[in-house]
Amino acid sequence: MACVVLMLAADTGRRGEATNASIGYSVPEHVKIDPELRKRANQILFRHCATAAVITGLIAVLGAPYALGLIDADISTAELVIAAGMAGVAAFIALLGLERIKQL
Repeated sequence: MACVVLMLAADTGRRGEATNASIGYSVPEHVKIDPELRKRANQILFRHCATAAVITGLIAVLGAPYALGLIDADISTAELVIAAGMAGVAAFIALLGLERIKQL
């Protein structure tokens, strides 16, 4: 689910709508006015959300065989900790992009 949401956010940046208030992204007023800052905000949103989407997609791909019952082994605690760590990194990367846009 997180992968899909992050892909949609990355697509928003790719389409150049990161500063569109109707979509719900909160950006400073000077970023909305300056075309160069708008372009930079869209690039930041795309890059960070696409990276986070790849990480969460990797978690889903690696966990799918377990979830579908294709692998009969139990998931070890270490594997769960690694998956949780990867999810935390993905969340940090996505939030970092949004914070960078606010600081433009």
